[in-house]
Amino acid sequence: MVQLLRSVLSGRGSDRAALPSPQVSAFPMQYEATERHRVGEWTVPKEYTDEELLKQPVGYWTGVAQRLVVDAINETLGTLGIRQPHWWVLNLINRSADGLTREELPAGLRHYVSAEAIATVADDLLQRGWVHVDESQRLHLTPEGTATLARLWELVPVTLSQVRAGFTDAEFIQLINLLRRVVDNLGGRSDLD
Repeated sequence: MVQLLRSVLSGRGSDRAALPSPQVSAFPMQYEATERHRVGEWTVPKEYTDEELLKQPVGYWTGVAQRLVVDAINETLGTLGIRQPHWWVLNLINRSADGLTREELPAGLRHYVSAEAIATVADDLLQRGWVHVDESQRLHLTPEGTATLARLWELVPVTLSQVRAGFTDAEFIQLINLLRRVVDNLGGRSDLD
């Protein structure tokens, strides 16, 4: 799994360069993104022995991967002045034929973000004119919100393809299943929503 995560982190085939590698015997260094990660360089992760990889802290590598993936998504979403929770709420509302109440929104995102954060996002989307409230107090996308979501669906897949660059479908499926197993091992919920 560490080798698969290092592949994600290195962005094989993408514009993300290899990360500094922590020493096996030392506490992992704090990763800091640099401009080098945005200039279109392509690198292959350094190879390590199985023994070296078995000593790697999985929490460090999963944490770095999570931060880089979310940062890349938020950078893309930021081109339209929003962040990941906005993307989630727009998609939830879009998938609901009858719209959603403010109370229903957090249920669809309970594993990702707090109800308070969702309320703030809903307010922001209303102020932007991307969402409106009907007479039944249900939230719906406005034409502007629909156009914004369509634009985001053009942008976000490009970023997500950078995350998956260099992976076969089988490798990506293996990565997701390994991460789900870690979640299960620690008592979390690994079911797909």
